[in-house]
Amino acid sequence: MSYRLHWTEYLKNYTQNLKAEVENAVLRGKNFERMDEFKKLKLLREAFLQRVPQNPGSKEYQLGNSLGQGHKNWRRVKFVEPLKRYRLFFAYSSAESSVCYVWINSNRNLRSAAHHIDCYAAFSRLLDSGKILFPYPDCQLEKLDESTLST
Repeated sequence: MSYRLHWTEYLKNYTQNLKAEVENAVLRGKNFERMDEFKKLKLLREAFLQRVPQNPGSKEYQLGNSLGQGHKNWRRVKFVEPLKRYRLFFAYSSAESSVCYVWINSNRNLRSAAHHIDCYAAFSRLLDSGKILFPYPDCQLEKLDESTLST
């Protein structure tokens, strides 16, 4: 099945900022391939365009009770270094053939078991406050633009 991919303005800005940092390093003649920003961008691109769309319902993305009983319809992607403590949250619909990437945690709320600023707690607060809404049935998010992710 081929999924239509969407993302929030937050994620678009996040990836554009990473891309700008890499492009500035290239202009300054730095070895950008060693930069964490380049590695993050590469891992996000892989998650956005390859990993998740292959099977967004995969068991590896399920959260269980991490966000509480009312939010079991959300999924998350775990990464390897340098994003090991980051989580990318998304929702998908087989009926809509669509994946909506919604949020990735920042340095302020890295994954840390049972910590009050943990990324799961931060995302749960965003959901509970209504700042992030479950996107279906009307996914009004921007279509993911692959060129934003290229370097």
